Amino acid sequence: MRRKIILALLLALLPCALAEEGPARVDCAPIELDGEWARYTLDCDAYAWCPLQLAQNGRLHLMVQNAFAPVQCPFYIALLDENLETVVRTSATSGGAADPQTLSATYDLTAGAYWLRVESWNGVYGDFSVCTDFAPSRGEENAGRGFDDAQRLKSGTIRGFLSSRTDGAFYGNELPEASQNFRDYYLLESDGGECEITLSAIEADAAFCCSLYDADLRACESAYDNPRFRVGLEAGRYYLCVENPQRAGGDYLLRLEGEGAPVPSGAAEGYDATLAAGQSARLEHVSAAADACLWGSTDPGVVSVSQDGAILGVAAGEACVAAVPTDGSAAAVFSVAVR
Repeated sequence: MRRKIILALLLALLPCALAEEGPARVDCAPIELDGEWARYTLDCDAYAWCPLQLAQNGRLHLMVQNAFAPVQCPFYIALLDENLETVVRTSATSGGAADPQTLSATYDLTAGAYWLRVESWNGVYGDFSVCTDFAPSRGEENAGRGFDDAQRLKSGTIRGFLSSRTDGAFYGNELPEASQNFRDYYLLESDGGECEITLSAIEADAAFCCSLYDADLRACESAYDNPRFRVGLEAGRYYLCVENPQRAGGDYLLRLEGEGAPVPSGAAEGYDATLAAGQSARLEHVSAAADACLWGSTDPGVVSVSQDGAILGVAAGEACVAAVPTDGSAAAVFSVAVR
């Protein structure tokens, strides 16, 4: 009798035990940090397990695009760290082949192993693509010799980021302080004249400081809280330092305008480059070689750009071209007009 009771209990609990196993795991090829789209497959009632390895601390930009079937059904995406702790987990809804969906997010992460988990739900299945860019932290060990390593300004507009402590909800570990970058230094060769300097944060809750030094490293001007100020410059060398006094980091945009600002070759009418339709030119980043950058145009129908920095005027209009160095240094944004 006792054996029958035990057997009955086991049979009753068996469906629950099987249900707790969850979807089947499908191991996928590693995700490469090369800025290229790689295709993977999500099976019905399974989850794709895509390994990702970061050799350094830094900033990861992750994009996941899908056109899953059936249409308008939810599925899950998660990024897990080497301890299988969740960095972020979110749900999304498939759009079908005619309306692919792209999820895009950026995280400051420590070096180590990570996994992207894309999980089928409600019978969702099909191909999906993953693209990642990675910018390593440059290291606070550079502090103190930043003037010697200052990037030469050849453009009036620079977009950069300062890596931050990871005390937010999406970070499994705190980045070691020794790996952080809380200051960026820029070298300005000015022909003299009035120069308006604007420093603005991309994120609404961040604030940055801008300091101006002369060739002898004597402080000329310092302003806080995303400043905008005008200074008169004599011909010669100057240094700009961008920092976050709270050592919190974030993305920023630095813009220099006026007679004292750098004017790239070929610029006209306030643009970094002016082309006729069908005309080509080549852009140069402040400090990185052209082939060490990822290049992109905000409107390829106006101006297209190759991966070696060559731009081509396509049709009349205005667009921005960005050069993002693969070594994690500050990006350059060029304003281009096609007449």
